[in-house]
Amino acid sequence: MKKLLFVLMVLVGGMFGNAVSAQTPNDITLEIVKELPIVGGSTKSPTLPLVITQNGHVLTLPGFSDDVVLQLLDEDGVVVYTLFIPAGTTIIVLPTALIGDFEIRFVADTYYYYGFISL
Repeated sequence: MKKLLFVLMVLVGGMFGNAVSAQTPNDITLEIVKELPIVGGSTKSPTLPLVITQNGHVLTLPGFSDDVVLQLLDEDGVVVYTLFIPAGTTIIVLPTALIGDFEIRFVADTYYYYGFISL
């Protein structure tokens, strides 16, 4: 009986171990594009890129101080998904129906961050 229980525990533990290791978080670096012209010279320092973490269809990001809109664009540049993100949001769950490679954008009034993501 103890051997059977041990074998079952090993099998169940192996299944959970595979499920956890199947989705490892990826860091995605997003570059910024400012849409306003620079007036009066250069800024003191360049804007740092934004780094988000992807774990499957879950994105973890630093909270934006502004409301932004998340856009996913396909390989043809067509927006296939849009989501309003209120200021301070740190976790986004994307629909599991989205599969493939996308350009991801976080769009604010005068700037946007963009990068590339695989779902």
